[in-house]
Amino acid sequence: MDVPGYARDDVTFIVFTASDPSNPETLNNRKTTRQLFMYKPYNGLLLQSRLYNTHGGTCGAQAESKLYRDLIQRELSELEGVPNLWKTEKYCGNKHGIHIACGNGFGGYADWPHPDFDAKISIHNDHANDFKTFTVGTYGLCISCGYEISNGLFCDDCDHDDCELCQECENYTSETWEVFNHRGEIIRVCESCLDEHYRLCEHCHEYYPRDTLTVTGDGSRVCSQCIDEDYAVCDECDEYFLRGELSEVVNADGDTILICQACCDQKAVFA
Repeated sequence: MDVPGYARDDVTFIVFTASDPSNPETLNNRKTTRQLFMYKPYNGLLLQSRLYNTHGGTCGAQAESKLYRDLIQRELSELEGVPNLWKTEKYCGNKHGIHIACGNGFGGYADWPHPDFDAKISIHNDHANDFKTFTVGTYGLCISCGYEISNGLFCDDCDHDDCELCQECENYTSETWEVFNHRGEIIRVCESCLDEHYRLCEHCHEYYPRDTLTVTGDGSRVCSQCIDEDYAVCDECDEYFLRGELSEVVNADGDTILICQACCDQKAVFA
């Protein structure tokens, strides 16, 4: 049932019953029955649609339907200041040839045309000769942006069933990438946030925040974890290099130090 489409027309209202109105749970969440009625003020034609209870939609005549219809007829008659006099018959195959159609843009479920659901029409005696039919339902509104829709609760632009949430900007996108944030947690981000805030570690090929990468001696950008595990500082030029690319040499003070190949070559030239 397309509730937004019913809610926006000018004839439909929904009637709920609750087993215990003083209990917020049964009053607000677990209704005993619900039923749609359609009526245009001062028109005299009332449509009573299918009855739904806690087990779902009902079929055939239901004793409760007669009671609910009587209550609604009494209320409408009082509001319009007329005697409570109505003639009721089944909607399907009614002798007046009344056909109630769906309004433009309505994509919901119209249950009154089905004979098994026992929908009823009632005509007030004061309008026995001048009542007019009406349409039921219209476009619903996307609950996110308010755009008119015919089905569901979201328009195509706001429907996120096929989208992913960027955990950086919190917008939905069609594709995300896995990155490590500043806390070392794995999150997924959109392409825009990836380009703006993250960069690939050229050693482990994972994405990290740009400001956490270190530029090594060969110009590569490397994450702190790779730096700690696989890199060391050349004691001559203070640049980071892969440990396997550093050589152990003994300096003039007799200490063993690590130096890169470029520093080794330079020392060899000046030796």
